[in-house]
Amino acid sequence: MGHAPAPTGLLARWGGVSLVEQLERGNIDNRQFYELVTEASACACRLPSTSLPAGLRLDYPTFAYLYADIFTPVHSMIAAQQALAAAGVPTYCLSNCSGLHIDDVRQRYPFFSSFTGLVLSYEVRSFKPDPEIYAAAEDITGLSGSDLLFIDDRSENAAAAAARGWKAIHHVSPAGTLAQLRQLDLPL
Repeated sequence: MGHAPAPTGLLARWGGVSLVEQLERGNIDNRQFYELVTEASACACRLPSTSLPAGLRLDYPTFAYLYADIFTPVHSMIAAQQALAAAGVPTYCLSNCSGLHIDDVRQRYPFFSSFTGLVLSYEVRSFKPDPEIYAAAEDITGLSGSDLLFIDDRSENAAAAAARGWKAIHHVSPAGTLAQLRQLDLPL
């Protein structure tokens, strides 16, 4: 699946790190995130240099739905994951994300339940490309080194996996990634 870039502006800084990263690292929970964003929007609207409306006025369920609605299915990549899972190849999702995102993805995309397991930044309290999240993936999968294949759309994340000895693909396009997967003789 593809995703939109992380929001900026009102979410830009909190304790030197963005609110989004704090949420995705598990340092704040979903409800705290909502409250901090709501509070920040109210404060920003009082600044003389802004012409923003009087602050964010969304109930929590609406906020959660709108915030999490960032993914677009990439059908060819989903089909590849499904083919691997059907062939008995364990597949895992290693993601910088929040509980808001995962709850939404689980509801909207049935294929998500076919992953063997999940390594989620907010649960393991680490963030790609930090080494700790890759170590958590090794612990969860029981695999390491070249027994792992990692695909990511950010080059620094793929490079961090490769530095651990994993096979790594920097995903630029579905066609390019699928071609690299076929070169590995995977059952697609």
